[in-house]
Amino acid sequence: MVNVDVTILGDINIDIIVKFEGTLVDDISLITPNAKIVPGGVGANIASNLAHMGLKTRILGAVGNDVLGKYMLEKLEVRGIDTQFIQRIDEATTGFVIVLVNAKGEKMIIASRGANSYFKLEDKEIHHIVEETRHVHVSGYSVLNNDRGEIILRLLKYSKEKGRTTSLDLEGIAQYYPEFTEKLTGLLDIIFINRAEAKQLCKNIDPIECLINLAKTIKVKALFLKKGEEGSTILIPENKNSVKIIDIEPYKVQNIIDCTGAGDAYNAAVITSLLRGKSYIEAAREGNRAGALACTRLGGFI
Repeated sequence: MVNVDVTILGDINIDIIVKFEGTLVDDISLITPNAKIVPGGVGANIASNLAHMGLKTRILGAVGNDVLGKYMLEKLEVRGIDTQFIQRIDEATTGFVIVLVNAKGEKMIIASRGANSYFKLEDKEIHHIVEETRHVHVSGYSVLNNDRGEIILRLLKYSKEKGRTTSLDLEGIAQYYPEFTEKLTGLLDIIFINRAEAKQLCKNIDPIECLINLAKTIKVKALFLKKGEEGSTILIPENKNSVKIIDIEPYKVQNIIDCTGAGDAYNAAVITSLLRGKSYIEAAREGNRAGALACTRLGGFI
């Protein structure tokens, strides 16, 4: 019985967010009153946004058997997110991310994936999960797990066999394992990627031309390119030779605080809109809005 709207496979982390004035240079100490520990990780961020938007959400992932893992489970459960498939790993700590944010809202991220890398799923668990859900979304960072993306492929393959819709964000894959994209052919309806990841994936090739080829090769229905303050672009393959390109205007906000998780909010809004029958253009506009609003609060967990 289908009783879950979206199942997310992605990292569950603690975010340590530090806002500072000035410039980071060697051998200098900066004192700031603006530091905060918040729930985070792309999986947890997207799950919390989806739940906030009213969707029944399940998250797949792993935390350490430690106080931080307990904290993350509590935060997810309070928001009504199904955590029954989150694993507690004895031999690793809960993943954590240090986010350094300057006065312009620009950030540098230092991450330790910790327990996330140890996540495992048996085929019978994948079958149970997929048969209960409408849509499966995967964070590309899961390709960095110890299985090098094997769970991603089994999860997506069974999802397509059962007629479920699927999406994947190329985060992690673009930078660390670009050849993995070849394995995704026919397994995805939607791909997400941001500008920085597109540059990493495409190297010296024009990013738009590169992404057009990717969308056609993988045979997706649409690719969403996230461009921050410039909005987003949708690439929609119409046939093997033609791809429609649609630029979506940005949603403007004032008083930017921290753009951590803005891309996660974008993904959640697009997925929610599409599951509710909206067009790609309407979905991208909602994504731009959600991503912009995420920049007006601290952290990506809502």
